[in-house]
Amino acid sequence: EEQVKQLHTAAHHFSFLKQTFEQKTRNEFMQACFTLKLVMENGSYCWCPSSSGSSLSLRYQNMGEEAHISLDELLDLRNKILLGEPPEEIDGANIEELINSYIKQLKKILEFNSFLYKLQTAGHLSYLQYSGEIPCSIEFSDLRQRTSNLQTEFEQWLGVVRNL
Repeated sequence: EEQVKQLHTAAHHFSFLKQTFEQKTRNEFMQACFTLKLVMENGSYCWCPSSSGSSLSLRYQNMGEEAHISLDELLDLRNKILLGEPPEEIDGANIEELINSYIKQLKKILEFNSFLYKLQTAGHLSYLQYSGEIPCSIEFSDLRQRTSNLQTEFEQWLGVVRNL
């Protein structure tokens, strides 16, 4: 019984080392795809209050630890997966779908972020210290609706400000 327990412990540690080795020795495109898969499975876009409004980042779990990706790193991830060529050993259809989903989602998140910034700079009190989160697993139609709602709120706020 003790030997079985030791084997399970050894197997667990070996799988952790194997996973770490696989992540660190892949080319940039493969590393980006690995990160993208983790992000899309368990990540969330987060806005935290900052001195210049709210800053966008992405939070996700990587090997049991919380990892953060800044806006610049999100754009860098997008560029790496757009410029890379999938190797033959990975499932091309699945990775293409994942990449397309991320690109489409990131574009809409950036649009959401833009309206949030506009509301903050226009002085909307509800958004000056905005803090929020949108999971990467969100349905695209829901994300589109949230962005549309924010755009509508911005347009209404501009009307209020003009009438002052």
